[in-house]
Amino acid sequence: MNPNRIRKLILGTQFSYIDFIIPLLLAGSILLLAPIAADCEFNTDEGINLMKAVLYGQGFALYQDIWNDQPPVFTIALSFWMSLFGNTLVSARLMTWALSFLSIFSFYQLIRLQFGRMSAFFGALFLINSYQFVDLSVSVMIGLPAIALMLFVVYLLVSSHSAFTHKGQQTRRLAAGFVLALSLQTKLFVSFLMPIILILVLPLGRNFRIQVDRKSLSQLLQFFLLVLSTYIFISLTSQSLNSYDQLVATHVSAREVLGYQHKTLFFMLRKGWLNDYYLYILAGLGCFFAVRSWKLFTLVPIVWILGFLVTFYNHYPVRLHYYTLLAIPMSWLAAMAVYHSTVMISNYIANRFAASNNDRSTIVTSKSDRLYGYLFNVLASLTVLLTIYSISLEIHRSVVYQHSFCEQPIDAEIVSRLREYPKGVDRSWLLTDRPIYAFYAGLLLPPETAVFSQKRISVGSLDSKEIIRILEEYKPEQVLIGRFKELLLNDYYFQKYLQDNYLKTPIGEELEYYTRVDRRSDRGIRNERYL
Repeated sequence: MNPNRIRKLILGTQFSYIDFIIPLLLAGSILLLAPIAADCEFNTDEGINLMKAVLYGQGFALYQDIWNDQPPVFTIALSFWMSLFGNTLVSARLMTWALSFLSIFSFYQLIRLQFGRMSAFFGALFLINSYQFVDLSVSVMIGLPAIALMLFVVYLLVSSHSAFTHKGQQTRRLAAGFVLALSLQTKLFVSFLMPIILILVLPLGRNFRIQVDRKSLSQLLQFFLLVLSTYIFISLTSQSLNSYDQLVATHVSAREVLGYQHKTLFFMLRKGWLNDYYLYILAGLGCFFAVRSWKLFTLVPIVWILGFLVTFYNHYPVRLHYYTLLAIPMSWLAAMAVYHSTVMISNYIANRFAASNNDRSTIVTSKSDRLYGYLFNVLASLTVLLTIYSISLEIHRSVVYQHSFCEQPIDAEIVSRLREYPKGVDRSWLLTDRPIYAFYAGLLLPPETAVFSQKRISVGSLDSKEIIRILEEYKPEQVLIGRFKELLLNDYYFQKYLQDNYLKTPIGEELEYYTRVDRRSDRGIRNERYL
C-alpha cells in the first residue's frame, strides 16, 4: 500500500465513511459489555424516569400532575420513544445507548478534526473505558443524554470554524443553538459549559481577539435568539416556567440536607483516580502539549476542566455519574498526548534513519523508510495503550458482570403478585417508593409520587401528611414500601392509616406489601383525621 495512503488513513482529518463506522463499532461494544437486559435497576432513577414517561404518555401533565424536579425533554423523548418501540426496560435503555453513541461520535469527530483518526480512536477508547461510562450508557438516566447533546453542540461549533470548513458554517451554528437548548432542557448541570460555547461562537482571530463586523454580529445574534426562543418554547409548552418549587427550590434546599455533605467533588475525584489513574496521567501530559501549542481548540478541554472544578468545588451532592463530565476533557487531553507522542516518536525514528544515512539535514525521503516509521510508531502506541486499556477493561468487565452497579434486583415473584391482583374499574394504582415495580407490573403511580426520592423526603415536599392525602385521593389498591420502609413505617399517622385501610401481606424481608380493604361504607368520603 502507498505510504501516503497509510498516513492519510491513520492521521487524516478529512471525514470518511470509516469515521462513522469506528464510533458505531465502539458504541456497539458497549452492548457486549453491559448487562442491558438485566432485571435490575442500575440506579433508582431508572424507575423514576420510566414511570414519569409512562404517566406522561397516559396524558398526565408534567409539573401540574406529575411532580418533576428535572427539565422536561428527557421525559417527553422517552415517552415518545417507548410509544414507538414498546414500554420495556430494554427499549428505554436502548434510547440511552443511542444517545451514548451520539456522544462517542461527537467526541471522535472532535479529536479527528484536530489530531487525526488514530488519536480520535484512542480518545474514544479512553472515554468508553472511563469510570461508569459503560453503565451510564445503558441506564435510563438523564445525565448522559444531556452530556451527549452538549458534546454534539461542541462538535458542531468546532466543525463550523473556518479552520475546518468554509461551507455551511452558519447552518451548523444554528443547529448547535437548537441542540444546546435541548441539552439545557434535559439537565441543567451542563450549563457550566456555557463559557466554552461562548468562546466557540465568538468570532475570534489570532491571539484570541474578537473580530467584530456586521456579519459576525448578525450570526451571533441569530444563534442566541434561537437558543433562547427554543428554550422558552419548551418551557411554555411543558409549563415548567411556573414550577420553581420543583425545579429549583428542591435542589437548593437539598444542599443543607444532612448526609449529602460527604458526596463532594473530592470524593468523586478520588473514586475516579482509583479507576482511571492512567487517564489522569495522560491528561496531565496532554495539558503540557495544549499549553505549549496555545491554540484555541487545544485549550478548550483545559477550560472545560477548570469550569467543572470551579462549579462543583463547593457543590453537593456531587454524584458519581457527574464524573463523565470530567472524563470527556481528560480523554480529550489524553488523545492530544497520544498525538504529540506519536509525532515525536515518528520524528525521532525519521531522524535516526537520516543520521544512519549520513544525511542530518533532511528528514527521511524514502517511502519505505517513512512507511516503516509510521508502522513502528503505530505499533508502539497500540502496544502500550491497548495493554493499559485491556487491563482496565478486564477489571471493568468483571465489575459489570458481577452486577455491582445494580443497586436493586427486581424480584419476579413480587412483580407477578402485583400483576395478579384484581384491577380497578378505571385505573389500577400502586403507591410505592420503588417505581420500577409499577413499570414492570403495568400499573400506574399517583403522579404526585412519580419522584419518590430521598431528596424530596428530606426537604419536606413529600411527608407522611402529603402521602396520606394522596392515598385518600387515589385510593391505590396496593402499597409497596422498600427504600424508605423504616422512615415511613415509624411514622405514627402513616402507620395508623395503613392499619385502618390496608392488609399487610408477607412478601419478603426488604419490601412491605399492603392491599386495600373496604371496612366502612363511607369509603369514598375523605378521612380528615389523618390529614
